[in-house]
Amino acid sequence: MRSLLQALARFAAPVLLLAAAFVLVYFGNALPPSLAGLKVYGPYIVLGAGAALATAFNRGRALIVLVTLVLAYGAQQLWLQQGLSAPGARGVYAALAVFVPINAALAAVLPERGVLNRHGVLRLAVVAVEAGIAACFIAAGGARAVGWVWQKFFPVPFGVGSLPQAGIATIIACLIVAVAAAFVSRSAVSAGCAGAIIAFTVAAHVPTASYTFSIFTMAAGMMMVVAVLHDAVRNR
Repeated sequence: MRSLLQALARFAAPVLLLAAAFVLVYFGNALPPSLAGLKVYGPYIVLGAGAALATAFNRGRALIVLVTLVLAYGAQQLWLQQGLSAPGARGVYAALAVFVPINAALAAVLPERGVLNRHGVLRLAVVAVEAGIAACFIAAGGARAVGWVWQKFFPVPFGVGSLPQAGIATIIACLIVAVAAAFVSRSAVSAGCAGAIIAFTVAAHVPTASYTFSIFTMAAGMMMVVAVLHDAVRNR
């Protein structure tokens, strides 16, 4: 029982941050005009600070998730705010729906290898390859290249906002993997990865909702920051 409670405790921060994100979205109009810039630039600040912290504490797994999230947020700002009818938008959206949860699940499962070494470079190279694939989708207009993602793989109604069924299936599978990894490894980073998958799903289910995307991306970033600090203190 004690071991189970300790494992569940790893999810306390992600759950609290998700709850805080929902409250902030609900009361979004109450944000003072002087802080309005946080709606746009807040995620860059949080994710950039988190990446610096992960590098300082040599946490390569957290860094991969943070880099993936900042690329996802940048893509939303550039291509998705006007909806999925814009050229290349469907390709970007499909790439995010698949690559973001996969990267988070891999970060939850893979062993910690640090940042400034060949393992860290290799993992960042994987993210770069994914970005290149997304760029190819954009160049192709994204219609035929990713049409299969929007196919109905399940005969029953199965949807979350605008997310395609293939993306939803990927998210569910990756969330299960991340949660299992958190229980097995008892790592706060793995629990943070699971929370980040949920936060990303909420952020991305309506691609045009920039404020929601911003808040939940910041929540995902804060999950990784808290996880890095927790694991760093735990392993001292």
